[in-house]
Amino acid sequence: MKPRQSKSSPFEAKMLVKSILQGDISMKRTVVLMFVFVMMFVLVAPASADAARVNANGTWNDCNFGAVVRPVGPNVVVVTINITQNFFGTLDGKYVGKEINVVKADGSILVFGRGTFTGFVAGTLTTGTYRYSAIVRDNILYNGKWVLTGVTDGLRAPVAGNGTWTAQFDGVSEACPDGLFSGGYKGSVKVGP
Repeated sequence: MKPRQSKSSPFEAKMLVKSILQGDISMKRTVVLMFVFVMMFVLVAPASADAARVNANGTWNDCNFGAVVRPVGPNVVVVTINITQNFFGTLDGKYVGKEINVVKADGSILVFGRGTFTGFVAGTLTTGTYRYSAIVRDNILYNGKWVLTGVTDGLRAPVAGNGTWTAQFDGVSEACPDGLFSGGYKGSVKVGP
């Protein structure tokens, strides 16, 4: 019998079965080869299943503190705020980062945030960069978008997600003098290649 190549194909698998049935391969080698095929299936099947995008939705709440206000011109003020945020749902964890609000003379606000998300994404432990943006006009949030990029903590597989978000002002507290906010998010996430 010829030595086997390292790559396997459906044709080679058929030849292997034929060789086993004809008694050309010992039982010990058959068991080892079957074990290898089963392990390949067990390892590859979950990875390919995880690679599909799934819907993401849930809620969040946050604490804003340490605001620094800086005028950058006659009609623009930039406010930098520290934020800790809790996520519940498909994203289940904590975000720590900074938000930059560009406040214009007409009262509109451009919102940009960036920080680190640590927690679970669709049930998989993940650490990644969470970014978001929005426009606020007349105290109404428009075009709230979010993006998450990271890796799983165990397998170091890629994680990606994006979607939209909503927010409402919930007041202030001693620990959160620059605001308490909450809202919802929706979108999709992908865990794996």
